[in-house]
Amino acid sequence: MARLTRIPVQLGAAAMLLLAAATALPAQAQTLNEAAAAYREGDYDTARRGFLDAAERGSAHAQLFLGAMYDQGNGVRQDDAEAAKWYRHAAEQGNAYAQNNLGVLHRDGRGVRQDIVYAERWFRRSAEQGNAYGQNNLAKLYLAGRGVSQDYREAAGWFRRAAEQGHVNAPFNLGDMYRKGDGVGEDETEAVEWYRLGAERGDARAQIALGHMYRRGEGVDKDLAEAVEWYRRAAERGEYYAQAWIGFMYETARGVRRNPVEAHKWYALAIARSDGQDTEMRDYALKGRARVETHMRAAELDRAQRLAREWEPQPPKDGAR
Repeated sequence: MARLTRIPVQLGAAAMLLLAAATALPAQAQTLNEAAAAYREGDYDTARRGFLDAAERGSAHAQLFLGAMYDQGNGVRQDDAEAAKWYRHAAEQGNAYAQNNLGVLHRDGRGVRQDIVYAERWFRRSAEQGNAYGQNNLAKLYLAGRGVSQDYREAAGWFRRAAEQGHVNAPFNLGDMYRKGDGVGEDETEAVEWYRLGAERGDARAQIALGHMYRRGEGVDKDLAEAVEWYRRAAERGEYYAQAWIGFMYETARGVRRNPVEAHKWYALAIARSDGQDTEMRDYALKGRARVETHMRAAELDRAQRLAREWEPQPPKDGAR
């Protein structure tokens, strides 16, 4: 499944609340509040000036946001090295958000020398303060054995802590561990529950995994219509893997009525959106589209092609972030 090449900066509403509760001198607090308000309104130039003023006077909250602006290129030229500099200032003052973000930069070698061991240290500091993103990232290192000895039990523990705090992606990872029996007892029913939690939070990987479980009847009663529903949620978000599967469901009348127009549309979208390196899924969708075309009238083919051209990804409807 294609993933975003850039990791979204972890700030969230909690970081905005931190700004509101910042323990600072009155003048500095006012500067922070004004900068935060400008940031929320998209006035990044005003926000940058305010955050820079407060950051240079030692505010970890301002340093975090200034780092985020350089990380994402909001109102400034995107600059990983500058982002790392400001994240480091905030991280060294104990800011858990900045610690996680600095860990990401070291893990990926963006703006700093790639150093997995160093990334692990920052993720751990963030995780031990209760930051869900730091916990999830630390868990992934244990899962893969990067910077630490591979330890499935430790990975599962950190994924669980992150999931229980509302992290979007951690439930999928924990569900996979229960499905495979890695670090926890193999339990398909438990896997389904974690997949469902992630799917309801908007994680497309969890939606696809839950669709598979319903389609195969693993850990839950087989329900092809329910499988289609979860594939559809991910497909409408633009996940080509789910688009190929829903194309198959329409082609073969599984959980839905046979509909060659819809099948062709979804196969075509999967082909167009698939990662160039995922040749297996692309070939699967190409073959599916070819099969469907042999039974389509010219008008049906024209309609399917038009629907594919006009299709646009839908924003998540389930509070995903």
